[in-house]
Amino acid sequence: MNEPPPKQRFPSWKQALVIFCGGIVLALSSCAVFLANLNAGGNLPAVFAGGFIAGAIASLVGFVLVLIRAIRGPGAARVASGKPEEKL
Repeated sequence: MNEPPPKQRFPSWKQALVIFCGGIVLALSSCAVFLANLNAGGNLPAVFAGGFIAGAIASLVGFVLVLIRAIRGPGAARVASGKPEEKL
């Protein structure tokens, strides 16, 4: 019978870069809105401070994933997927 393809164990380049860039966008936009509403009353500044922290953590995780992907090299994805490596 047909076996399903193996699950991807590690994010691809595109996924890692989206996490990294998305975290930066979230952190910067939350920081800007936080600073704009700093004098506002209520919980609004606290919500955007939390968004900044979440964005900073996401960008840190994305950066680590990009570094790991760079260290593993482009051939690591082929080996993990079971495809034979191309010889030059």
